[in-house]
Amino acid sequence: MYIRKARDGRYTADGRSWQATKATRGAYSLTDAADEVARRNKLEPLIFRKVVRRVVAQIPTPVKQACSARLIRSGRCFSINVMNYLVFRTPALPDVGHTSESNGYCFLIWPRGHWPFGWRRPSEGRIGFRFAAIETVNIVLTLAEVLALRPDDWHSFRSACRMALKGPRTRNWPANVRMA
Repeated sequence: MYIRKARDGRYTADGRSWQATKATRGAYSLTDAADEVARRNKLEPLIFRKVVRRVVAQIPTPVKQACSARLIRSGRCFSINVMNYLVFRTPALPDVGHTSESNGYCFLIWPRGHWPFGWRRPSEGRIGFRFAAIETVNIVLTLAEVLALRPDDWHSFRSACRMALKGPRTRNWPANVRMA
């Protein structure tokens, strides 16, 4: 579900419409979205773009088709949801509030008990939040850790993505970033 601009200048998504403002723009390309977030957060654009592309490439196709990719918080944050389940967000900003320490970190959905890098369990502060309806959590990783994930770690990530797709139905979000 993408945000579309109608001939009359109004934007629509999912049957709802709103008037354009200075900040309103049509759908971003994945590269433009990554560059915008990197610029606003003073992150290295090439590394940031590489992380975003790597994560998007690892999302299974059926999940990707159901995903909503969005720039949120006035373009400061890139987020991918399956329904209301957060699959990926960078920087790792919580839904409410803000911490400056979130730059350089991201949330990735992960199955409970199958931790990356052979962790026995995540250290304090590595679990962003838990989902009540599905057996997954959002873990907090640095951008460098995302680039260092091993193939078996990516297998766990893809498994968690599929769990989110099969989870109880929740709300869908409009997308303003094309993942293709």
